[in-house]
Amino acid sequence: MAEGAEQRQTVFTPHELQQKVLDSEAEQLLLVAGHRSGKTSVGAIWLIREIANDMKAGIKADYLVLGPTYRILNQSTLRTLFGYWPRGMGEYKKQDSIIQLANGGVVWIRSADKPDAVEGLTARRAWMDEAALCNETTYDKVCQRLVQKAGEPKGRLLMTTTPYGSPASWMNIRLIEQRKFLPWLFYINFSMADNPYIDKAVYDRAKATMNESIFQRDFEGRFVQIEGLIYPEFNRHDHVCDAFEIPSHWPRWAGLDYGWSDPTSILGITFDPESKKFYLFTQFYKNRQLSEVIGKYISHNNFTYTLWDPAAVAVMNETRSVCKLRFEQADNSVDVGIQRVTKLLKENRLVFFDSCEDAIREMEGYCYAPGSTKPAHDNSHSPDSIRYGFSKNLAGIYDLIRVGGVSRKRTGNTDFDPLDLYKKPKSKRNKKFYTNDLLPYESFTDISGDD
Repeated sequence: MAEGAEQRQTVFTPHELQQKVLDSEAEQLLLVAGHRSGKTSVGAIWLIREIANDMKAGIKADYLVLGPTYRILNQSTLRTLFGYWPRGMGEYKKQDSIIQLANGGVVWIRSADKPDAVEGLTARRAWMDEAALCNETTYDKVCQRLVQKAGEPKGRLLMTTTPYGSPASWMNIRLIEQRKFLPWLFYINFSMADNPYIDKAVYDRAKATMNESIFQRDFEGRFVQIEGLIYPEFNRHDHVCDAFEIPSHWPRWAGLDYGWSDPTSILGITFDPESKKFYLFTQFYKNRQLSEVIGKYISHNNFTYTLWDPAAVAVMNETRSVCKLRFEQADNSVDVGIQRVTKLLKENRLVFFDSCEDAIREMEGYCYAPGSTKPAHDNSHSPDSIRYGFSKNLAGIYDLIRVGGVSRKRTGNTDFDPLDLYKKPKSKRNKKFYTNDLLPYESFTDISGDD
């Protein structure tokens, strides 16, 4: 701590396994743990302690905090870090993404989803939070930033993470499975049950009811092959991106899965006519919401149309009266809908904004029910809303129809543009085509595998 700096008491009582992390003197530490196990808290305390010890010893140095995305950094990593941060140790400068330490050192705050995020930096200590979401190249670059001058002590790295990915992930293969041959690596695993400050009833209930593989991953903190995944192709590296401003000429529509005790999931979808990619760009994910609230969300986003859960007729009629926008009942052919989404994932043409975290999480855990060919109810809400959003050939999304800038392929009478909210079809025949036809497979949904 800097001489004369104002301080506050940092109260942290580690549980037994957290203490082992703090006691380790290894060059690299890898903590893989389940949700609510205390991994982020001990990461923050470890970094603060290392900085404080250096400042007390008169060492001026730079440090690094790295997260996989700015969203995770802001919602979890930094929030926890500043919850323990002693007054007087340093000042957070958000615009520069640094903490300016009282002795002149710097804590660099970086996101791994930015190219060359750590290039040009040096660090005496580094903390990578949710490290399994970072790719192997990022890990190697962080290790390079820790190289010290000849004769100086080696830099140290702490990685805290939930085990995202399969057992074939770089972290599991390169570090965990090889740990017996890596004397510079300290590895430890926590489960939620190891945290004495968490209500164990939550853990016991999940163990009794959840898919065994998902329980092992999310609660026990183990890299496992999840059995029965419906979308094994989905991964955060290929199918998640930073949010960006959507061009005004891109179409926007939504899929809606209604729930009361379960959450209502509404996912906004748009299409890039140049890259031919579909983006899921916004999500409503809340339970016990009245039709007025749902309607206001839809109105705020001004979706051209919303394809809704066919089991929620009464609520959707109420919602329609609130938002005055076009509503259509979705087709609920589950197997066909899953095949369409699978096709887009395999072609890397379905991308989620990282702000749609609930949808991303549910895609990673969407499984078939044990002993069944039907999806389990858990983690089904967002995948259902995605499936509804692609269930009908409305607004020409399958022929990439758009008035104004994008060529339009029409079928039959062309006096009705379904993207125009204020025009009505002149014949029932046109209305039937646009509202009831399923996706033609010859465009982007061909699941036959033929070229």
